[in-house]
Amino acid sequence: AWNDRQITYAHAVLRDPVATETVAAALRRAVGESHRLTLYRRDEIVEYFAQQVRQAFALSYLMEAITFLLVAVAMGDTLAASVGERLRRYATMRALGYARADVFRLVLLEGTTIALLGLALAAAVGLALGVFWVEVQFPAILGWRLDLGLPWRFFLASGLLALALCFAGAVLPSRRAARVAVAAALRND
Repeated sequence: AWNDRQITYAHAVLRDPVATETVAAALRRAVGESHRLTLYRRDEIVEYFAQQVRQAFALSYLMEAITFLLVAVAMGDTLAASVGERLRRYATMRALGYARADVFRLVLLEGTTIALLGLALAAAVGLALGVFWVEVQFPAILGWRLDLGLPWRFFLASGLLALALCFAGAVLPSRRAARVAVAAALRND
């Protein structure tokens, strides 16, 4: 109809939506095979595009798993270095009457604080990037206007997982700080 052999998609709206299947069957018979025409209803095309997006982002779950592993390792490394630098301070605290459990909780609290600050930063940056992609990039690249939605369940689950991993990464440095030999740590400096 337009003498355009490059056309990829054409959107048709029928005055009578009840006739959708009848019109689709007639189009398939008339030009479907000869022009390699595939017809989709609105719900089918939405599902088709959603499947394409899922395929495009399939590896993101692997990247998320790697990120969570790196979070746990980084938390443990950061706190281990911090505890190593402050062994004398922890020994002094123990000499002044702090119990091992108090020192343990102190380092765990430090790890939890770092985790909460990291989660707040990640949420702010993630939300800003989401708004940017939905409001700016997709309309500019594809010409589509999308609705912005926040996947609350995923957001909460990943936040809780990150907190749990940070907590797990803080346990060994906390144990090291709590078990510091008071006399040896104070004598070395």
